[in-house]
Amino acid sequence: NPSYLPGYQPVDDPEVRQKFFERWGVEVPEATGYRLDQMMSGLHDDRVKALYLIGENPAQTEPNAHHVEEGLGKLEFLISQDIFLQDTARKYANVVLPASSFAEKDGTFTNTERRISRVREAAPLPGEAKGDREIVILMAKALGANWPEYPDAESVWNELADLAPNWNGVRYDRIEENGIQWPVPEIGGPDTPFLHAPAPARPPGKGKFFPVEYQRPIEEPDSEYPLVLSTGRTLYHYNSATMTMRESGITDKQEQPFFEISADDASALGLADGDLARLISRRGELQAATHISDRVFPGLVWMALHFAEQKVNWLTHDVADPLIGTPEFKVSAVRVERAA
Repeated sequence: NPSYLPGYQPVDDPEVRQKFFERWGVEVPEATGYRLDQMMSGLHDDRVKALYLIGENPAQTEPNAHHVEEGLGKLEFLISQDIFLQDTARKYANVVLPASSFAEKDGTFTNTERRISRVREAAPLPGEAKGDREIVILMAKALGANWPEYPDAESVWNELADLAPNWNGVRYDRIEENGIQWPVPEIGGPDTPFLHAPAPARPPGKGKFFPVEYQRPIEEPDSEYPLVLSTGRTLYHYNSATMTMRESGITDKQEQPFFEISADDASALGLADGDLARLISRRGELQAATHISDRVFPGLVWMALHFAEQKVNWLTHDVADPLIGTPEFKVSAVRVERAA
């Protein structure tokens, strides 16, 4: 998050910045950095002239993808650090740095239970690939930075733990077997299995509810685009499918782009299951196979983001929540036609 330093410490807090300055020896900028949606808009007005991507594929995963692709084409320089040559790297990168997968690195994973667990290298690095830590350190040295060597992942973790109060008491000897749940503010102190135990933080033991007023979507269906498009993921693929599209056991189950539509809407459009159709929005169009499903209501169509050759994000709009920058992937207006 561009508003925080490690451990959810606000970047606009002078005491926090001073603590990191004393450890790093460099001034920490006070200004908040760009969110991802702001980076994408910055491609078009010269605010962003170069990108260094680590495990990211914005040409496929970001909304209004034609607009994103146009912006990526304007960049003066793009570095892609990844384990495969995904869509963004293949089309727009000036430099590709082969990196390591989860099975080829040492360190920690933190899950949504706040449990920090050890990860150990299970396979050697292939070819010219390097670990992410080594790549970043080599990059810093090439740019003239005087960084420590950081000989292993534990040395990086210890620096984070020294600087972040939530992790002060988390050291490798405590996470070797079963992991540990942060916050752990003191070395040797207990971890926090229940974040608000034994009762919610708000007295007298009750949480506070916040009423939310319904806000209409930015883009609603009309006579030209009468259907709502919602997007998501399937059981078989992971995000932009950079990894999963390379596994025959998965592609045997799901390789070709498809969309889901209700039986009522399919009948009205003259579509049978398996028919090739065009999905069209104000921003672009694609072709995908029809899948008639009882999982979607009449008036709604659904499609996954996994298919690089027929990107559903060509159709989505890029208006984002003003507070957190999350795009409205779930509501875009489209029409569906039988493909010629």
